[in-house]
Amino acid sequence: MVFRGRSDIDTREVNVLKTVGDIAYIKTGLKPGERVISKNQLLVYDAIND
Repeated sequence: MVFRGRSDIDTREVNVLKTVGDIAYIKTGLKPGERVISKNQLLVYDAIND
């Protein structure tokens, strides 16, 4: 989920290139500087889709 503001959240598919521990390296799907919701994203997704 890409976060631009409280009322501007975009659900987007990404391709993970590699995961090392708790760090994921994204191959495609994000632009430099975009902020990503990485905690409780399922709760946020459910809240915006109700």
